[in-house]
Amino acid sequence: MTKNIDSKAWKVINILIASVIAISVCAVPVSYYINSSTKLNSELISSLKHGRYQLEQIINKNPEFWQYEVHRMEGILLNLQSDPENSIWKIKDNASKVLLEVNPYKVNISWPSFSGKLAISDSHNHVAIIEVQISIIHELIIISVLALISILVGISAYIGLVRMPLRAVEKLWNQMLYQAQHDELTGLANRTFFHQALTEKLIEKEKNNFEIAVITIDLDHFKDVNDTLGHAAGDQLLKKVVVDFQSITGKNETLARLGGDEFSVILTGEGLTDIAPSIADQIIDKLSLPYEVDGTYVHIGASLGIAIDKKENIDADELIKRADIALYEAKNDGRNQFSIFQHRMNKMLTERKNVEEKLRVAITNNDFHLHFQPQYNMASKKIIGVEALIRWQHKEDGFIPPDKFIPVAEKAGLIVDIDKWVLINSCKQVAKWDNLHVAVNISPIHFHSSHLLRHVKYALDQSGLPANRLELEITEGSLLYKTEKTIEILKSLKDMGVNIAMDDFGTGYSSLSYLQCFPFDKIKIDRSFVSTLSDEKPESEAIVRAIISMSHAMNMRVNAEGVETNYQANFLSSIGCEEVQGYYFGKPMNSADLSRLLKEEEIDLTNVTPLFSSAS
Repeated sequence: MTKNIDSKAWKVINILIASVIAISVCAVPVSYYINSSTKLNSELISSLKHGRYQLEQIINKNPEFWQYEVHRMEGILLNLQSDPENSIWKIKDNASKVLLEVNPYKVNISWPSFSGKLAISDSHNHVAIIEVQISIIHELIIISVLALISILVGISAYIGLVRMPLRAVEKLWNQMLYQAQHDELTGLANRTFFHQALTEKLIEKEKNNFEIAVITIDLDHFKDVNDTLGHAAGDQLLKKVVVDFQSITGKNETLARLGGDEFSVILTGEGLTDIAPSIADQIIDKLSLPYEVDGTYVHIGASLGIAIDKKENIDADELIKRADIALYEAKNDGRNQFSIFQHRMNKMLTERKNVEEKLRVAITNNDFHLHFQPQYNMASKKIIGVEALIRWQHKEDGFIPPDKFIPVAEKAGLIVDIDKWVLINSCKQVAKWDNLHVAVNISPIHFHSSHLLRHVKYALDQSGLPANRLELEITEGSLLYKTEKTIEILKSLKDMGVNIAMDDFGTGYSSLSYLQCFPFDKIKIDRSFVSTLSDEKPESEAIVRAIISMSHAMNMRVNAEGVETNYQANFLSSIGCEEVQGYYFGKPMNSADLSRLLKEEEIDLTNVTPLFSSAS
């Protein structure tokens, strides 16, 4: 996919260099010619002046001398000849008639030659002309030899000193061009080259009338690999992923690494409405399988966005933007899936960007508040704790549910600030309620950040809440890889006295294996299991029963969330589930309402809690 330096550019470079060498080559003979001709002219003029002077000295004494003393004049001219074999001296009268010619070797001088003449005068009148013609054939031979030698030297210089280094420069240039257009780690095209290739294909599409699709791929949990196993392991994983991409898309397609864990591929041809989703499905299936990295099996998964240009003739930026929008949609809908761009998504993206802007303002202005959902002990039928839940009441838009702004916060890098706010304020509030513990959800991003331990300590110090009354709920996304760093974080929290609960148990890849590796205090059964509890679905009851039995065997308490019916409550009570929460017992409420509930419970417990009887 690398493009060499343009042939026209190389031609221009070669011409320029050749021109410089040619000028240098010409400089030697030309310089010699100028120097020799200047010297010859100077000598010629000097000889003419000297001859004229001698003749005029004699003529002025004897005006008739020049008409009769031919032999003496001949002698004077012979003395002026420095090279008799290559020069002819003449004296002519005013009518250009040759009166005397000195040419002892009878040479016939033609081009190339120099010539010159001066008038001879007596005291008053021009009486004759002295003229000389000198051959410069010897100088011309020398110049030709010098020119030939210079040409040979120039050619040798061009081949040996220019052409060979030029090839090296071309090789270096192409190497630099390749590096500028490709990702160093994977060897794939980078974002710049991808954009260029897409632009060229779109131009070609207008001429040949075919379809173009862009599939943008984002690895769902790649950051977790970097954070837990290190960047070297992440690089190793990327190389393996690229091999799988190429096995699916084919090496002839333009596959690029746009940056980090984001890739994109260009598809061309017909029927891409069916082909592109098929390829996306293959990528999802392939990346859903575990990868072995440094002896550890990791799960990443992938989300994909597809944009297809059939007849719209849009530009590269717009097509890439549409694929990004579709990718955002796939990630927002739960990840590990693909989404095909539809024009309605533009509006949805605008809305999400609007939420992000408002979210930043809300964090700055402290516009959030907390609700607390009661957690009941099944044996005492009393509230023993609460789960802290963030709420956002926007001044103009009204209530914005967490499932609308939490994903935006995670994507925009704002979730750590929100987690910190919930952690500090929930600890401060629960410290006012005697003996209650508070459960706080910690996002995977916050868990692996360098801030978590400091934020927990700060929240406990500021609130005065005992550490054993704080419970951090952590999902499998935080514990995706059993690494020393993850274990160290959990151990540090345990050393502080904080309780740790695995949230949404049973919905991930390796829930059972985590129970052997991490010191959990509590297991929270995901609502998806609790909601299906009924006398018509005995398999759901078997799953929940097994989870509780296993947890008790490992000395872990159990909390069932999402309890909404009397049947579910009684079944959980009958099989020994210690804690429950859900709409059947109480919806999330603000601190004032929960304070009233706690006071009423002290007066008459039967009015605010359900009576647990045997399942009917």
